[in-house]
Amino acid sequence: MFAATYNCKGGILKKGVTYTDPASWRKLEKLVSGDAMWFYIAKNKAGKLFKGTALIETEAKLVAENKTLNFDTKTSSIKWTGYGEVGNYSLSGSVNLKSGTFTIVDDKIASGTIVIDLKSINHSQSSLVEHLKSKDFFEISKYPTATLKISKSKILKNNELEVTGNLTIKKTTKPITLIMTLEGETFSGKLMLDRTAFGVQYGSKSFFDNLGDQAIKNEFDLEFKLVGVKKPTQN
Repeated sequence: MFAATYNCKGGILKKGVTYTDPASWRKLEKLVSGDAMWFYIAKNKAGKLFKGTALIETEAKLVAENKTLNFDTKTSSIKWTGYGEVGNYSLSGSVNLKSGTFTIVDDKIASGTIVIDLKSINHSQSSLVEHLKSKDFFEISKYPTATLKISKSKILKNNELEVTGNLTIKKTTKPITLIMTLEGETFSGKLMLDRTAFGVQYGSKSFFDNLGDQAIKNEFDLEFKLVGVKKPTQN
């Protein structure tokens, strides 16, 4: 009866596990603090039964719902686009998500880590791919991943979150802020990054003269869709 009434399988209350009683006689529509006397029956490992009472104090505080969201590396996508300084020239390709996890509290990202697999940089031109992987650009033999560590977020409007964190590319870490749109368990967005801030100076007119139409803009875009799979986190 105890197990059935108080949702405690086997009659064992476990430390760190939250139990609820949907049949509670306290039916008020507001949180109420105070003391309550509980009756309990317990059995030790030897099979001996004990009974008694316990004073339970209720605090009338809401407990935030926490959840861990892991991202599916196969269905998530990241697109990059680089631009030439002359005309409307641009090149686009893809790069894979290596891993990603968010901790969600009160519908906000409390913390999280996104790891990008730079070894997976892709484009239709194999020569460009090899150049991007070289020391001129991301030097993936030495720095195979880029990592975004999220420290906080705030809710804006229209399912948008302003996300703040630190992005590491090669050996440089810089603070960034970006907007993410949430649809179900999927986060999407677009951000513009200055590659020279992370030590990628190749073809930049900020560092080299007389590049002509070979000059590459410092800024490049990353457009992403992170598809999450929710895992409940116990309070």
